[in-house]
Amino acid sequence: MKTHDEKIGIIEAALRFAYGKRRDHPVKPGWERGVMSHVLYLNAAPFRNTVWNTPAIWKTAAVISMSALVFLAYSFVANVGPEYEAAQMFLDDPMGIIYTQPLFP
Repeated sequence: MKTHDEKIGIIEAALRFAYGKRRDHPVKPGWERGVMSHVLYLNAAPFRNTVWNTPAIWKTAAVISMSALVFLAYSFVANVGPEYEAAQMFLDDPMGIIYTQPLFP
C-alpha cells in the first residue's frame, strides 16, 4: 500500500509532465482588446432591484417629510388644535357634550 506522500508525489509528477507538454496559443490583439472591454463592463455585484433601491421611494419620502414639517409649522403659527374647539363646544352646550361624548369615542 502506498503512503500519502507517495500518492502526492505521483500526482505532482503527472502535473509536471502535463505542464511540460503545453503549448502557447497565439491570439490577435483585437481579441484581447475585446475580451478586456467585455470584462470592464461586467457588473461586479448583481443589481438587486427592490423597493428600497429605487430612487422614487427616497424622493417620495423627502416630499412627505417636507410636507409634514410645513404642516407642523403652520399648525403652530395658526394655533390649530382640538383644544379650542372642544372647549368652545363644552362651554356652548355642556349637557349635550356630556351625553354625546360616550357615543363617539
